[in-house]
Amino acid sequence: MEKLSNFIYFSVFLLIFVVVSYATSMFDCAERRFPGSESFVCVCNRTFCDQPIGPHRLGKNRDTAIVYMSDPAKYRLHQRKVPITLEAIDVDESRRKKKRRIVAGNDEDGWLGIRVDATKQFQTLLGFGGAFTDAAGYNLNMLSSSTRATLLRAYFDKHIGIRYTLGRVVMGACDFSVREYSYCDTPDDFELKTFALPKEDLEWKIPHILAANSASNGKLRLFSSPWSAPGWMKTNGRMVGASPIKGAMDGPYYRAFANYFRRFFEEYKSRGINFWGLTLTNEPLHGANPGMDLNSTSQRRWANEVLAPVLKHSEASKNLTIMAHDDNRHLVLDAAKEIFSDYRSTNAIDGLAFHWYSPPEFSYDMLSEFHRQYPNKFLLSTEACTGAAERAEEKGPSMGNWTRALMYGHDIIEDLRGWSVGWVDWNICLDMQGGPNWVNNFVDAPIIINATADEFYKQPMFYALAHFSRFIPPNSVRIDAELEYGQSSGNANPKSVEFVAFRTPDNNRIVLVLISTANRTSKVKIRDGKRTIPVTIPPLGIATVLWSQ
Repeated sequence: MEKLSNFIYFSVFLLIFVVVSYATSMFDCAERRFPGSESFVCVCNRTFCDQPIGPHRLGKNRDTAIVYMSDPAKYRLHQRKVPITLEAIDVDESRRKKKRRIVAGNDEDGWLGIRVDATKQFQTLLGFGGAFTDAAGYNLNMLSSSTRATLLRAYFDKHIGIRYTLGRVVMGACDFSVREYSYCDTPDDFELKTFALPKEDLEWKIPHILAANSASNGKLRLFSSPWSAPGWMKTNGRMVGASPIKGAMDGPYYRAFANYFRRFFEEYKSRGINFWGLTLTNEPLHGANPGMDLNSTSQRRWANEVLAPVLKHSEASKNLTIMAHDDNRHLVLDAAKEIFSDYRSTNAIDGLAFHWYSPPEFSYDMLSEFHRQYPNKFLLSTEACTGAAERAEEKGPSMGNWTRALMYGHDIIEDLRGWSVGWVDWNICLDMQGGPNWVNNFVDAPIIINATADEFYKQPMFYALAHFSRFIPPNSVRIDAELEYGQSSGNANPKSVEFVAFRTPDNNRIVLVLISTANRTSKVKIRDGKRTIPVTIPPLGIATVLWSQ
């Protein structure tokens, strides 16, 4: 009988061990390294895809923080718990002032101090997301239905994805299309009688947008961006080429383009898709493939005098948020000066969209300056990608490239610290070449699809985004987080760690995201009131730290 009992106990223990081990390993990345790569990608297919764990509810537990870590060597959203310690106050009466020091544990050399203060609050977050382009939809349709569903869940699912809540929808053709087209290619069809959605929308975008919105429990906010008006509305007669719309602002061509927007939103609404907002046009100051010249003064006039009044006449578009600029970050202040010079009290333009393609000599400080000058208007980062020919060490996809993940992390942090209400990536997925792209402008993406093998690869950039999007929900508020130079010690380099902090909508959880640019381990002590959270970041690592207030 004793032997039987021992056997039963051993069997139960073994079963528990197997179940726990499986529950842990089932979420792990299926690593694959490509020749010459800095790091690895995570492989997903119809039967397997890694999933982030948690975050579990912290509740009222004020003694423990949860840390998620990614690095080039080993980790992808690796979760661990860190104890929170309390500071003691050491009062030096002889010097007649209070002086704080760490009592529990020595403040060893190399620690950086970061002070978080939730009483100092800034902008409210709109969210994070990516773009539904023709190229993305084309690639999604090259996968089996099971693998395709896995990819969309990886981005948009609340439980097993990274919780994207923003989607940019291209209106008509862009460079990441397979051809040049618009929704109304009949010359001088001012009433848009021949307006119709083509295959690109009906098969490559709309089904995937519906699936993404379902995965996000209906929380997806969409905004549209055209690259050009139909060619017959422009002075050069083509969508390609940075030429303006024909005629005067109050003429038939500008009004036809406004109705083109209205019809687009009505067609999508009839298929179950509602929009939150729009940008007036993509890169209106220099876009060409396709592209359209719409300078900042023209944007202001067209939005207020033509577009907004037209949109108000349709249930599908009457409440849309209107964004201007949608061009490079370093041009934001110059654009704002023109766009908001008139109509200051009734301007139909709610904010400016901007892209990350700016020369390195231009500081992010201009974003904060924009907020200082226009506190009632918002900023939203609406496009970023690596691998573009003019700014990349390697054109197109670079498999396992960790440097590009750090570039994403750096830009997201700087944009958020500069009052951006969110961050939207470019194509949600591309093929192994970085396309399709009918003008051969191949770039990288957070997910690369290998249609031949019916699998896709999560690039390091995917996880850089996840460190923000999964843990900082919409309506979170950015809070103050600054280096404490007096509390940093030893050879700690204050420039080696970048960070941003938020308070979540339930007012109970603090989220701090950090990236390390150092080729060595970075040690950080996060101070929230009298509590201290010690975090060790591996070389070139990205960390997300969560704790209850």
